Amino acid sequence: LEQYGLPGSIPVLIKRATKENDTMARKNVVRALGVCGGGAKDKKAAQTLLKRISSDKQVSVRKHAALACAHFKGEEASKLVLKKLERTAARTKDDKVRGGVEFKTAGIL
Repeated sequence: LEQYGLPGSIPVLIKRATKENDTMARKNVVRALGVCGGGAKDKKAAQTLLKRISSDKQVSVRKHAALACAHFKGEEASKLVLKKLERTAARTKDDKVRGGVEFKTAGIL
């Protein structure tokens, strides 16, 4: 799904992101959600990624959710993810997650 980036995949990916127990699968789901949701400028996809960044129990999933937000480009990125990403970067204690957030917010600007 990540390779195709089809907006029609967004509802399935959102559901899977919250229910998937396997860390590797959840990481792949958030990456695919970034590609599909970013291109479509989907608000629910953005909200799901931001939630994964702040609440997922695994650092790798939080980091990849932050990286996936880079697919939200331009003015829409500012509206959907940029301010929340900056707040998350300021609050997070994990260097890998903070680095992913800071790297991607620099790329969005």
